[in-house]
Amino acid sequence: MNIDIKSTTPFYHVPECPDCDVQELAERCIAAQREAVPNDFTPLRSLNDARAAVAPEALERILSSGDDIHGIAENEELSDVIAFNATHLSSSVRDNHVADLRGQLDRAVTTMLRHLLGYSWNLNARRSGHFWYPPGSHMSWHTNNKAPGWRVYLTHTTEPGRSFFRYRDPLTGEIETTMDNRWDLRIFHVDPAQSLWHAVYSETDRFSFGYAVIVKPFIRTALGNTKSTLARMLRPISTTAR
Repeated sequence: MNIDIKSTTPFYHVPECPDCDVQELAERCIAAQREAVPNDFTPLRSLNDARAAVAPEALERILSSGDDIHGIAENEELSDVIAFNATHLSSSVRDNHVADLRGQLDRAVTTMLRHLLGYSWNLNARRSGHFWYPPGSHMSWHTNNKAPGWRVYLTHTTEPGRSFFRYRDPLTGEIETTMDNRWDLRIFHVDPAQSLWHAVYSETDRFSFGYAVIVKPFIRTALGNTKSTLARMLRPISTTAR
């Protein structure tokens, strides 16, 4: 699949994990997550019926109200997922081993995205979500509009075809439902001017690793290559008196 984040296409779905190293690291992280959740852990509590909360009719009511719902960072009632190492949420599993493995995965995902999207050193993947959706859980409609840019979600499900990512195409207004395979990579653009509303529902164990794509601009100069120019600009200057 040709993925061009400079184009106007707002959504891409790759129905696999395109990198073996990333998949292996994600599997290790998932195993650690399963071990890290205490038996008495209470996940985020949602006041919504899961199926109804992700239905197209629910989005129609939100759009009619004119509301913009950013995400669980501001409204925890949007979901009943198990979050990991999320300091901004009241209910989150804190585990150093999971955090270490997620860090290794993040570095591998950055390398994978550089190859997949055609970038080099100037692209980074910043962690933006780390969730376990138990059977029957969901994430209600939201936009992430307060954090614009390209988002990436790598997901794994234990039972393919029993969970989905649903979104409203900002160009057509159509509701699209993309069913989960065992591994999926979804890349979509968050733009407040053209909101990409999205929601998730799962009837199986679904593990989600989220990223914000950060592309650093090249600084062109009259001397040519950016990196070599910066190296010369940043070379230490001796302060020894002569």
